[in-house]
Parts: sequence; structure tokens; C-alpha cells
Amino acid sequence: MAKWHKQWAKKARSGLLDALGRVCVRCGATENLTFDCKVPTGDDHHKGSTDQRMTFYLREHEKGNVQVLCHPCNSSKKAREDVDPWEDITGVAKDNV
Repeated sequence: MAKWHKQWAKKARSGLLDALGRVCVRCGATENLTFDCKVPTGDDHHKGSTDQRMTFYLREHEKGNVQVLCHPCNSSKKAREDVDPWEDITGVAKDNV
């Protein structure tokens, strides 16, 4: 990856964290922050380069589908497969919407 791609991705990540408040929406942590899709979209974006991942998260942010989670909260979310992500976000089961 070209050096400018990495620099762009670093600035884009910082800007998106700023826009989202730089705080984990679950526990309030301000370190080890990650981006998370509120409604899962698959994991193909994890296989891309840093700039490709940031492009993905910026597009998802435009759709309102990105939140900030610290690494421990993001990991615990992944482990809870029994929870409907829609209900987890809204507090309302999708069938009741």
C-alpha cells in the first residue's frame, strides 16, 4: 500500500472517531476503540487494506450504521450470537417494528 493511502486512512479514522464522539457507546471507554456496524454486513471488509476498510466504514457511517465500541465490548458483541443485532441496538424486536 502506498504511503499516502496509509496517511489518508489514518486521517479518515481520526475524523470518523471525532464525528462519533471518541467514546465506546456501551461502556464509555476512550481507549482501544474500534468501528462496528450496528447491523452486521458480513466480514469481507476485514479482509481489505486499511484504506479499503476506512472507505467501507465511511460509507456505512453515511447510512447511520457505524458505532464506536472498545475492543472488549466489540468482542463481547461478536460472542453473543443469540442476540438479534436490531433488538440489541433499538431495544425493540424487529418483529415488533
